[in-house]
Amino acid sequence: MKNFKAIILTIASLLTLASCFLDRPKGFYIDNPTQKTIQVVIDDTIKYEVKPKEYKFALALPKGDHTVQTDGGTKKSFTIRSDYNQYNYLLNATGATYIEVTEYYSIDKPDELMDRIHDSMARSITVDNSIYYGIFRIKDAVFIENSWEHSVVGKFPETIEIHPETKSRGSSKLFRLDDFKKEYKNYKITEEEMKEIEKMKANQQLLKY
Repeated sequence: MKNFKAIILTIASLLTLASCFLDRPKGFYIDNPTQKTIQVVIDDTIKYEVKPKEYKFALALPKGDHTVQTDGGTKKSFTIRSDYNQYNYLLNATGATYIEVTEYYSIDKPDELMDRIHDSMARSITVDNSIYYGIFRIKDAVFIENSWEHSVVGKFPETIEIHPETKSRGSSKLFRLDDFKKEYKNYKITEEEMKEIEKMKANQQLLKY
């Protein structure tokens, strides 16, 4: 688990966050994790050119069924369930694999307790024939609904704001696959290690009863 710290969330900062959300234009993002420029066509009429590694803002679409086509390839269908709050959703035009990572921040909780929180929520994922163990979720839908705070651009912040009564909370970020494999290479485990982890968790469950 990475060692992050949290700062106390004040009423002033809450008001600042609220104003940011109110001022934010409606829309979503198109990501291009590849090394070449792509042409994205939505519903046969709306066109976007997305440069390599660009995370491009796109105007919101009405809720309902839509299609997307990249570089004249096969059309893919997706559904938007709401015409509101699309601001951090991701149109996965290239069919790439993304990993959502959750890290826990704490004001004053001991590292040992934070490690236990992390381990209780950790799970294994397999990407490119390798196993990774942590609070990870694979995201590969055509239209990925937002469940993260930090996009593929940039890094996890060193500090986050948190309510003083909570003292710790998780924060999530979406990673392009290549970025995830570089950042979390130390979280790669073998099949034997995964079996040992599963055995240990099973024993802990038995001890509860």
